[in-house]
Amino acid sequence: MLDVIESLENSKEFKEFKKENPESYLCSAFFVVGRTPEEAKKQVNYAMSKSSYEVMSFDISTSGKIVAQKLDSIKNETLHQIEKKDVSVTIDQLVANIEAETKRKFDKIIAVLQDLNGVLIWNVTCMDGFVLHRYHIDAKSGKVEKMKDIKLQDMMRVEKKTPDYIQ
Repeated sequence: MLDVIESLENSKEFKEFKKENPESYLCSAFFVVGRTPEEAKKQVNYAMSKSSYEVMSFDISTSGKIVAQKLDSIKNETLHQIEKKDVSVTIDQLVANIEAETKRKFDKIIAVLQDLNGVLIWNVTCMDGFVLHRYHIDAKSGKVEKMKDIKLQDMMRVEKKTPDYIQ
């Protein structure tokens, strides 16, 4: 994870962005780990300034190509600065630990590095068939802070339809 950020920060695209936005800071990162390299996604997000709700998102492809896109964040949402030194658990360690602890291989893992109420966490969703496994993992210690399983069937709302002949 840190290698992705450092590679981005050493790129020409990022240096130009930083020159135009000297107050910008790292506020989140988004990774998708799938069964194939084509499913992988690496996205690193920087708040444009302390007083702005705008975010510049850098999408890093598997080939190393960087695509920057300006996003609007949710109004009145505090975008906390993430210090790279506070992230001890990498995405690879995260995936290995989850799969070792659960003793299963997941179809897809979505991991978001974010500051949640003053705690730097990995907000992780693992997909296993029709079940989503949600984890909050401390980004510094690797400790699982919260976990929850959600069945996709429970998320579907069943609406009974009145047959046409009754209406």
